[in-house]
Amino acid sequence: MSYCWPMPPICSTTFEGQFYDQIFPPSFFGELSDLMGIAQNAPNLSALRQGHYQAFSEFVTGQIEQRNFQSLKAENTRLDRVAKDADKLLQSLTALYDFGQTQGKLKRAVESNPTSFTSSNGHRLASLLDDTRPDNPFFIIKQFVSDISISAQRAKITTPKQSAGLPKSKEGDFDLAAIEALVCDRDLALSGDDAADLPRWKEQSEAHKLGGDHALLQFVKCFKTVWVALSPHPFTQGHYYEKIGHEPSRTLAALKLCFASFAPEINPQAIVTAIRKVQAG
Repeated sequence: MSYCWPMPPICSTTFEGQFYDQIFPPSFFGELSDLMGIAQNAPNLSALRQGHYQAFSEFVTGQIEQRNFQSLKAENTRLDRVAKDADKLLQSLTALYDFGQTQGKLKRAVESNPTSFTSSNGHRLASLLDDTRPDNPFFIIKQFVSDISISAQRAKITTPKQSAGLPKSKEGDFDLAAIEALVCDRDLALSGDDAADLPRWKEQSEAHKLGGDHALLQFVKCFKTVWVALSPHPFTQGHYYEKIGHEPSRTLAALKLCFASFAPEINPQAIVTAIRKVQAG
C-alpha cells in the first residue's frame, strides 16, 4: 500500500492538537480497507480516505452541537429577546417620522459613514434607504427589522393553545391587531386546525432534542454511504458476543477501529445500537 502514499493532506484543521493525517495514518486505512474487503489501490484508498474524513467531520460537528445544545425554554427566551429588541428598533425608527429634520440627519449619516460595512456582493446599509419616500427613507429597513421580529416569534417552538375563535373588538368586528399577535405568538395554529397542530408541535419538539449518541449517529450515517459505495459486504451490526469478544460483523469491527483512534470510550454496544438506528432510518 505504500505506493499510494504520501497523499496530499486532507485538512489543515487540527483536532485536539492533531492533524487528521496524524490521527489516521496510512496503516489505519490499510486495516480499514481489509475489514471492508476492498482492494488497496489508489482510487479506492483515496475515496475511502475522503469518505472517512467526511464522517469524522460529521462526528466532530455533532460533538460541538451537543456541547452547544440549549433547551427549548432557553431558545424560546432568547428568540423572545430578539423579537422584542427588533420591535424596539422598529418603534424608534417609526418615531422618527415626526422628526423630519432628525430623520434626514440620520439618513445622511448612514450615507456618509466611512466605516460602513460592505457585504460580499457590494451592498451597504445605505443601499437600503428608500429614495422614493423622502418623508420615510427608512421604510425598507423597517420592513426588514419587522421581518426579523416576526421570524423570531415564528422560530419558537411552543405548546399550541386551543383557539376560541378569532378575537373580536367590542363593536363585534375582528380585532386585526389581536389576530396578528396570536399568529406571531403561535397561540393560533397557522393551519387553523388545533387537532393537527399538537402533533406538529410534538414532532418539532422531538426533532429539537439531541441524544447522547448524536455525534456517533452522525458518523455512522455518513460512513454508511462510504461503505455501501466501496465494500462488497453488507453494512450490518451482526452479533457481538461479549464473553468471547468475537465480532462476526465486519461493519462493527471497522467502526471499532475508526473510534479506537480518537474516541475509545465508544464501546461496541453503543456502535451496534447506532447501526440499528441508522438502518431503521
